[in-house]
Amino acid sequence: MNFKSKFDDDGLISLSLGPQFLEKFKTKVFNFPEYHNKLMALSGDAFYKQVLLLQRKFNDSNLIVKFCSDNKSLLTELCGSQMFSYSGSGFLRVVRPNVKHNGQKADEFLGFHREVFYGTSDYVKKQINIHIPIFNYNALTAMKYVPASHLIADEDLLLETLNEGENGIVRGDLKHLNGLMYAPKKIVGGCDMTAAIPFDLKIGEAVVFKSDLIHGAGGNTTNQF
Repeated sequence: MNFKSKFDDDGLISLSLGPQFLEKFKTKVFNFPEYHNKLMALSGDAFYKQVLLLQRKFNDSNLIVKFCSDNKSLLTELCGSQMFSYSGSGFLRVVRPNVKHNGQKADEFLGFHREVFYGTSDYVKKQINIHIPIFNYNALTAMKYVPASHLIADEDLLLETLNEGENGIVRGDLKHLNGLMYAPKKIVGGCDMTAAIPFDLKIGEAVVFKSDLIHGAGGNTTNQF
């Protein structure tokens, strides 16, 4: 199969992780079934501090390096060059069900976006993203994407931007450090957002996708994080 051609056409490609990745995650970061109740019992800043602690453990585990090493040939083909670099840091996204702040429903996930919304360097247009589900991943919790949206030009998208703090997040606070945006952009034109579908993944799989592929809105309507 010509993976590069499929990647360019579809904007994404999925792959199997193998059992060792998740087993190492459980050992080096946390064992999710047992940890579930502990996280669910936390609220306010205590929850975000705990997620940051787990995120640091994840980044110290070298699992990102292992993933890139195990899939070097595929990543080389997708990037079109053996000269590619990868970040040793990733975000651990933990989304609780039906979260409220000050009595109002609040989102613990990023809305629909493409990476250039929040980074203007030239490399952002060339980067690829890796999304790995860890626990409780299904149609009710999965991150979504708009098929073929990587083919839409940036200038054809109409955006609205919230002012800093308008969504209850300010630069440098715990929510921002957890990867949430303090001045998020919303797509209001140029793309049919009703066409969004969940990433079709199972635990033990990953998806690699283009930074231009519009994605986000990984909400949670289950009773687990």
